[in-house]
Amino acid sequence: MKKNLFYIQISIISIFLSGCAVKVVHTPEAVSPEILQLSPSKLKNMCDNNNYKGCLALGSKYLNGDGVAKNIQKAEVVFSKACDGGEMAGCFILGTLHLGLLDVVNKQKAIAFYTKACNGGFDMACKVLE
Repeated sequence: MKKNLFYIQISIISIFLSGCAVKVVHTPEAVSPEILQLSPSKLKNMCDNNNYKGCLALGSKYLNGDGVAKNIQKAEVVFSKACDGGEMAGCFILGTLHLGLLDVVNKQKAIAFYTKACNGGFDMACKVLE
C-alpha cells in the first residue's frame, strides 16, 4: 500500500548492521510540510496531545538542532512516543539511534525497533534488516 510521502530531514547517520554501512539521509513518513514548519513549542504541544506526527517533527528538530538545542536524548523520548503511537518512522529512527547516536550502541534494541517498523509496513526498515 503506497502513501503520499513527505520527508523529515534528519542528520546523515551511518548504520552498521551485519557489517554493512547504510547511509540514511531522510526517513519517509506522511508528515505534511506544514507540520514540519511549525515551531518546536507547537510541535511539543501536538506531541503532548498524542499527535504522533508532531512527535516525529519535534524529534527531527531535536536531532538537527533546528529551533532548539540539539538533544539526542529528547529526540529519543519523542520518537519513542511516536513509535508507541504507531508511527513506524519513529521506530525506524530509534533503531538508528541505538546504532551509534546514543551513549551506548545496542544492536539488539536497534534490530527490535527495525523489526517493529518493518512489520508495521515501513519498507526502509525491512531493507536495513536484509
